[in-house]
Amino acid sequence: MLDHVTVAELIEARRCFEIDVVRMAAERHEERDRHRLTELIAAMRAAASRPRDLSQYDMEFHVALAEASHNAVMVQMIRMMRALVNILLEIWRDNELDFTPWISQIIREHEEILEAVLARDPDWAARMMFTHLTNAGARVMSLLGRHRSSTEHIGHLLARTL
Repeated sequence: MLDHVTVAELIEARRCFEIDVVRMAAERHEERDRHRLTELIAAMRAAASRPRDLSQYDMEFHVALAEASHNAVMVQMIRMMRALVNILLEIWRDNELDFTPWISQIIREHEEILEAVLARDPDWAARMMFTHLTNAGARVMSLLGRHRSSTEHIGHLLARTL
């Protein structure tokens, strides 16, 4: 399956999928979801000097948004997508690619998503997620290189690390 998935395709799929997830989360979240999402943002802030921990909380935040959608299929799809993203993060960490210049921006983007979700405004939440995923895609492209991200398959990137 991974042999024919490019990094650019993964970025594109995330943008399509996660925007609908955040809309649902804004409309359907419950108090326990609010609490969990707020906890994860606080953990991201606390982990600002520890990029590996920060990226773990980042992934957990996106899963928690899916859980707040109260749609079990969306939760499973996000978990699968996050697993692919995690593979890429591990590859980039192993290659010592540096996300440090973007840490404050990454945290701020998540805070804005949370603010929109807690306000129960699905359109605002969708705009904030679109902005975040567009920026995340640009960060990936700048680290990996636009040409490589469009042509290299995730499976080949993974095989090089094994």
